[in-house]
Amino acid sequence: MPIGLSAVGPLSGKLSDRIGARMPATVGLLLQAVGVYWLSTVTISSSYRHVAIGLALTGTGGGLFFSPNTSAAMGAAEKGRLGVAAATLATLRNTGMVTSFALSLAVAARSIPTRLMMQLFVGTEVHLRTSVKYAYVHGMEIALHISVIICLVAAAMSLVRGREVRHG
Repeated sequence: MPIGLSAVGPLSGKLSDRIGARMPATVGLLLQAVGVYWLSTVTISSSYRHVAIGLALTGTGGGLFFSPNTSAAMGAAEKGRLGVAAATLATLRNTGMVTSFALSLAVAARSIPTRLMMQLFVGTEVHLRTSVKYAYVHGMEIALHISVIICLVAAAMSLVRGREVRHG
């Protein structure tokens, strides 16, 4: 995921300087939706390769989205308010990531008995019954399907965003 973000981010920034943020950001969100959907197909017997493909798609989509979206937000800020705009954008981005991670884990973890969940999340070695593993994977599938919907809504909002700011 970080490889996709760091490899594609600078390229999408240059692209958005030429054509505006709307299309790279929207395509990035759609690619993230594909990656998250791919991850929702993980089973207890999935290979690391299967997981890596989903993470790569998600990271590449993030790389396409973050640079153009940041550029558009900063371009819309008044010159004397760039610091406030950058801080607000970073706060919203971090809040969204932390909140989505916590909610996803909460949705997935509700399928595991509380005692086992607490042991698992504090790092205690836990041997889960196959039925509990299947329940957890099903919980993650639900959480990831919700994330796909959020990505698609965000892509629709990105597509209809306000006027384009081009820097090139």
